[in-house]
Amino acid sequence: SLGNIMTNDNRQIAVEIIEHSPSLAIRISGGDEKGQALFITQNICQYGYEPDDFLGGKLSWFDVIHPDDVGWLLERLEHYEKTRTDVFVNEYRVRRADGSSVWVQDTSTVVRDTNGLPMYADCVISDYSLTKKSIERIEDNYRQQGVLNEILRSLHGSDSDKALHIIFDRTGVY
Repeated sequence: SLGNIMTNDNRQIAVEIIEHSPSLAIRISGGDEKGQALFITQNICQYGYEPDDFLGGKLSWFDVIHPDDVGWLLERLEHYEKTRTDVFVNEYRVRRADGSSVWVQDTSTVVRDTNGLPMYADCVISDYSLTKKSIERIEDNYRQQGVLNEILRSLHGSDSDKALHIIFDRTGVY
């Protein structure tokens, strides 16, 4: 395994690479203390928290996930556990210490003991906000294109009254 061939210097370099990136790494317990941070990179500070907030047990990772996302995320994690899916990606919102939210993409790998029970999950958390906004813009463009296509079909059929009603219904402007 890679962990066996890495020297302490190489491990430090790996941590520094993460620290200098916009992503953060966290190892989350999977046993009795599910959700507690066993390790977290210093760059959690970009969200307004200190590593000791998590390592000291003041916060778990689930404490900073947006309340509207916790329920479905826990359901998804249960599904991964039932299906023994050990590598997965989820997008959800994280609350910064100032109360604002940011979309993140969480790529997680579960590590199990010899009995197959989850010991911990290694997660790389990356800002997903720009990607999320781009997806929303694309979806909005598709919706607008659908309206325009509907209008053009109406005009093509020489039913200008219907086309004007569609415009009014969609935009509120006649």
